[in-house]
Amino acid sequence: MNNSLLNANSAVWQGGGASGCILNNCTLTANSAAYLGGGANGGTLNNCIVYYNSALNAANYSNSSLNYSCTTPLPPDGVGNISAEPQLASASHLSVGSPCRRAGSAAKAGGLDIDGEIW
Repeated sequence: MNNSLLNANSAVWQGGGASGCILNNCTLTANSAAYLGGGANGGTLNNCIVYYNSALNAANYSNSSLNYSCTTPLPPDGVGNISAEPQLASASHLSVGSPCRRAGSAAKAGGLDIDGEIW
């Protein structure tokens, strides 16, 4: 999945926003799972914001590989991740002062953004 918003989804057990997926340039917020990975479970996330999700264990992500993403806690592996609060202006847009701006990898930022504009 590319350049997408996954917001306010839920799962009975794990992966409330996404499970077993490759996500590039996505925002996962307000998702929930009963047990693991309220935002994502068992996937690869690049240039993503995975914040404000809920689960009994591992609220934002579990069993996932994250790179150049904004989440908390910081994953034990991966590169370029930050844990700073993303300062969202809306469910799908960053505020002007967000630490997530220009924090991703240009290698994964091709094509169009969520508004259909060129990266």
